[in-house]
Amino acid sequence: MKINIKKSKILSRSVAGIHAGALLIALFLPTGFGARIGLAAMIVASMGWQRRFGCLAAPAEIELRADGTCSVNSRCTYQTFGGHIVGAGMHPGFVRLTVKPAGRRSRVLLVMQDAVEAEIYRELRAGIVQGRLLQHDQAAA
Repeated sequence: MKINIKKSKILSRSVAGIHAGALLIALFLPTGFGARIGLAAMIVASMGWQRRFGCLAAPAEIELRADGTCSVNSRCTYQTFGGHIVGAGMHPGFVRLTVKPAGRRSRVLLVMQDAVEAEIYRELRAGIVQGRLLQHDQAAA
């Protein structure tokens, strides 16, 4: 199954809201003026970086295979990697996939509900509930 992930408005707004809240907290901390301004500058730089690159809410393409492997093509970092799906979880607003590339650390991929087609999202959730995404773990056990 190929999942074409678009930019998620919910995730983008959440990241912007978190940055704005952190900025308000930083400006009213009971510390020295220099520390508050330094912390605020780092938060503003982080917000600018997210706005420019937007990697948290970036479009990508995930290809899920029947044997529990997948390949991910990120349009943010222009990086392609493949691996085994070692974990999957659901929430009403997103699906979390944990992918373990060969010889590297595992990565967590969030598939937001508003970033994919409704039918693809339903198929992905059904695959998690029915255990079809983690077949390589079942074969090893």
